[in-house]
Amino acid sequence: MAVATFEFSLTLPADRRFAPMVRDLAVHGAKQAGHSEADAEAFGRTVEQAARESLAGTSSTATVPVTVRCAEGPVEVTIGSCCVSTTR
Repeated sequence: MAVATFEFSLTLPADRRFAPMVRDLAVHGAKQAGHSEADAEAFGRTVEQAARESLAGTSSTATVPVTVRCAEGPVEVTIGSCCVSTTR
């Protein structure tokens, strides 16, 4: 059963090592929204690349807000000022 509406927010250190975790959240969100395993994994890879770029902070004290949401449409993952969304 797909979940039509959800939102999950967190704040991460600006550190590329957290990019795989953001990918996993994106994959889980896409599956919850009804996407196939293959589509969810492809979305996750796109999100991970965006996360690597967004989490590459220069300050050891910098943080980046991350939100995974779906409001009966595409799944959106916002990482700082970057937003990646599914195609439906």
